[in-house]
Amino acid sequence: MKARNIEYEKKFRSYLFSGCFERHKEICKNINIKPNITKKIDKDFSDDKEKIKDFKKLSKEEFLKSYSYLTEEEYNLTTKRLNKKVVNK
Repeated sequence: MKARNIEYEKKFRSYLFSGCFERHKEICKNINIKPNITKKIDKDFSDDKEKIKDFKKLSKEEFLKSYSYLTEEEYNLTTKRLNKKVVNK
């Protein structure tokens, strides 16, 4: 079941970030949530301790291959957020 959830999340994110709003609305309807089509979600994983451990150890390519359901955009947003935290300390 976990593999199915990862695959679903990967598809969901790809539709969301590709701007395919009709498909996004359909997916949201199927899982009974309100679609978010007013703006693109700026999502990062800076609060996920396990991912951050791997983030620090792996190259960008290795990380994205390991977490195939994450997008490059999410990786880049996380990098920016972590850099801001370092600068603001």
